[in-house]
Amino acid sequence: MLRSLTFAVCLSLLVTGLFAGVFSAPSGSAESEKVITRDTFETDEKVVALTFDVTFDRGDGAEVLDTLRRYGVSSTWAITGVWAENNPDLMRRIVDEGHHLINHTWHHFSFTGEYTGSSIHEPAEPLSRDEIIEQLVRTDELVMSQVGVSTRPYIRPPYGDYDDATLEAFAEAGFTENIMWTVDTYGWYGHDVSAVTQRALDAAEPGANILMHIGHGSTDGMALRKIIEGFRDLGYEFATVEDFVEGQYADPASRFRAETGSELSDSLDQMRARIEAHVWDFMTSVISGSEVRDDAAAGVWTNGSRFR
Repeated sequence: MLRSLTFAVCLSLLVTGLFAGVFSAPSGSAESEKVITRDTFETDEKVVALTFDVTFDRGDGAEVLDTLRRYGVSSTWAITGVWAENNPDLMRRIVDEGHHLINHTWHHFSFTGEYTGSSIHEPAEPLSRDEIIEQLVRTDELVMSQVGVSTRPYIRPPYGDYDDATLEAFAEAGFTENIMWTVDTYGWYGHDVSAVTQRALDAAEPGANILMHIGHGSTDGMALRKIIEGFRDLGYEFATVEDFVEGQYADPASRFRAETGSELSDSLDQMRARIEAHVWDFMTSVISGSEVRDDAAAGVWTNGSRFR
């Protein structure tokens, strides 16, 4: 009896320590863990998201909207405050024609400092927490005044550049959906239309999140017609980021990045709870006087224990 009880207590401590330590979810502050980072959306349906980043110049934004309307495609636009301020007519069209807006900050500055000073657009020093929040709030307030919708809770960080401190700022400002991408077509890099089209179509899978750009000599707009037709030839249709996040296409959960929580950590939490329940059953049976076989150490118990 005493030997069995000692074994049960030791096993319980081992399980608790093992899962609380080695197999615990990646560390992060309570604030940063409120933010979900999404790239490819989980769904069984053949639906993809076309997302456009717009930063400074008008580019071929009007032509891109014309193409989307012609093909009946809804998309998502990550807009900077600078771009929105300079293009109120396109902002109105984006909303009126059924597209989704997400916040791409006011100036498109690097959040972590990785790209700080890399161009004439970048400040000499990394942004502070308050400056990051101001970039988001200022943009959202302008969008609200222009088209009557908020970009919250959606944010796409410039350059896809973020860290734990950045996520804390996002959460504080009310931006809890950090939207990344499955593939960048590299149209902004000036690749030719065929290369951009093929790169997009090579990423075809249910829930794919295709990143394109407006302006800066991007060739994405010129490739858009072929991209749309190519996806449809493969049997795909299109939806906005908001459609996926709100669960309109099967499973609304996304593949989470490690720094913001993951499906793996959820599974470990469930496994830990099950094992702790099994250990508790075993300890209860020992204390009540039930017999335990010699093979208990192998994890095989009798007397109705649920652990097999």
